[in-house]
Amino acid sequence: MNTSFNTLPSEVRADRRRQAFKLVDEGRDIAYIANFVEAHVKTVRIWRRERAAYEARNGHGKKRGNPQEQHTLSEEQQKTILHAVEHSTPEQEGVASFLWSRKALREYIEKKYQLTLSLQLISIYTKRWGLSSQRPTKYAREQDNEKMRVWLEETYPTIKQRAKKEGAEIHWADETNLNINTNYQKTYAPKGKTPIARIPARKTSCAMISSVTNQGKLRYMVYTGGMNAKLFKVFLQRLIKDTDTKVFLILDNLKVHHAKLIQAWQKKHTDKIELFFPTSVLSTR
Repeated sequence: MNTSFNTLPSEVRADRRRQAFKLVDEGRDIAYIANFVEAHVKTVRIWRRERAAYEARNGHGKKRGNPQEQHTLSEEQQKTILHAVEHSTPEQEGVASFLWSRKALREYIEKKYQLTLSLQLISIYTKRWGLSSQRPTKYAREQDNEKMRVWLEETYPTIKQRAKKEGAEIHWADETNLNINTNYQKTYAPKGKTPIARIPARKTSCAMISSVTNQGKLRYMVYTGGMNAKLFKVFLQRLIKDTDTKVFLILDNLKVHHAKLIQAWQKKHTDKIELFFPTSVLSTR
């Protein structure tokens, strides 16, 4: 099966046209030429009719696309655009978009340089710049990066060293809500008859507090209602009972975690558990 002429590389198509013109000069008929270069007879007739223009381009065809859209960005313009993508957001650049997309880039270029580029051309530029479409990692807007760095590079390594020296196990704890009405399973049923899952009409939910070690060991406790100091104390009691070594428990700054009841209980069990609270990484400015 012959390959479609239009799918061939540009240089191959140009070479086929040059061969066709030589055969024309040799007096070959159109059908023979079309068969030889594997192109349609009508296509070869167009080449012959527009031979001068093709020969001026050394056998190459016209550039495809809308000429009004295929503007070329200068090196300086490309650097400016790339800098905006890496160090700014569309909103900061006056573009009505939360994240950088092809449409956001096109709007930015139109506003800044009064140039309208096709989305396809923008894709070519982004690939050339080494950009790829990615799902962003989410961080709190108020997050203090310097405090985060200090905790990760200075505070946590100290906790890790102490744990190794004292034979303790580092746990990371948090709470989350659970919805037991959700059903994502599939089942077999006759075609055209959608199966029915009977679930309570009233939404049923509960919560869970859990801790996980750096080795992936998980402990958890499920409860209903809101977390309070008494419930948190029960979890801590169960945690140290189920752990053979001393526990270094890293928590967030939830008010319950700092309750007087918890502080008093922890002081009586310092040989079995210590609580650590990362310095708030949210800026108060």
